[in-house]
Amino acid sequence: MQRWMLAVLLLCCTHASNAQADTTGVPHAETWALVSQSVLNIRREPDYRAEMTTQALLGTPLKLMAKTRGWTKVQTPEGYEGWTSAPLSPIDSLELHKRNKQPRVIVTDNNSFVYATANEHGEIVTEVVMGNILYLENFNAQKHLYKVALPDGRKGFINRAAVKKWNDWKTSILLTGTSIEKLSKRFLGVPYFWGGTSPRGLDCSGLTKTTYLMHGIILPRDARQQYLTGTPVDSAGSFSKLAKGDLLFFGRKDKTDSTKYNIIHTAIYLQNAQFIHANDGYVQINSLNPADKNYDKHNHSRYVAAKRILNQPVNGTWSIFEHPWYR
Repeated sequence: MQRWMLAVLLLCCTHASNAQADTTGVPHAETWALVSQSVLNIRREPDYRAEMTTQALLGTPLKLMAKTRGWTKVQTPEGYEGWTSAPLSPIDSLELHKRNKQPRVIVTDNNSFVYATANEHGEIVTEVVMGNILYLENFNAQKHLYKVALPDGRKGFINRAAVKKWNDWKTSILLTGTSIEKLSKRFLGVPYFWGGTSPRGLDCSGLTKTTYLMHGIILPRDARQQYLTGTPVDSAGSFSKLAKGDLLFFGRKDKTDSTKYNIIHTAIYLQNAQFIHANDGYVQINSLNPADKNYDKHNHSRYVAAKRILNQPVNGTWSIFEHPWYR
């Protein structure tokens, strides 16, 4: 069994939710659902007052785990579990893989719209954001429009410039430090939003996750989980071995085990001691160099290590094109 597939299975088997509720199992034939909202909120418990831990983007396959009081417990492709009140239409495995074989497009603009007719000044079906996946209905509806369908059956038209055909996206991806830098900078100024994974709002690991997702790489959700992935680059604090696109991790040594760290923040290294992260209200660029005007003394003082995930999935990450839920 391939390593990435084993990792997926282990995550699916071992990741536990903190939610406590009287639940009813989801029928075996109704195991899956595809997100039909541009951004779907997932909470720690089946309660609107509960912490929002993550989001899933339109077209993302979810595994349905349980139901209670209008809430559904779901698992994301990286193994993260939580509760959503969003409407979901259960499908079985055969239907999921059937849909995955249909022509698809992925939204590559920060945001765009699906219109009810081939008129970009007409009625809007839905807003879409970067990373949303739609079904391609018609290749030649208009010179500048594609006819697309949402997982829930709604249909409309989207500007071709806002999306890429799935296979074109796959073949065009070049995972380099420069490409990571360029894409991450498209989120500059986006508000900090706890649990956010879209251009509407991002937390620190949401920024890294979404940036790598648009390069075809699925990262674990949280900073502490991302810290366990990739190839170690630097842990001495000299920064001499860092390269564009490396993930930086920040935290404190574990009080009970000096060999371990409690990772609480992550960022993307750019160059010349500069790094980009979601912090203090919005996505911004700061520096690890005390001589720079944008020096971040707080994060410099809690820097732990850097990890590299370039060219291919490695150590706990997955290719979206090889992940069984997308195939």
